[in-house]
Amino acid sequence: MVAVNCATLDNRSSLYCNTPMPRSADRPIKRKPPRGTLARYRDRIVEVLGEARGQRVMIRSVHVDGTERRTAVKLVNPLPSDSQLF
Repeated sequence: MVAVNCATLDNRSSLYCNTPMPRSADRPIKRKPPRGTLARYRDRIVEVLGEARGQRVMIRSVHVDGTERRTAVKLVNPLPSDSQLF
């Protein structure tokens, strides 16, 4: 096995070196919302049901036609609800 100095390689070397990539200070860390939390997803207010596979959460929403649907959405898509719901 050959030891390679990460500083001598190009920018793609961070994929193969053991040093972690620096995290941007302006990007907040996204955490999984607790169960039962109300959130905003697209134009709807949804309830978070729990965690799903692969950086996704299960939500429950009521659509325009009155049907209740359960959907798995990416963790970054549901936004925290405002102080005023409607």
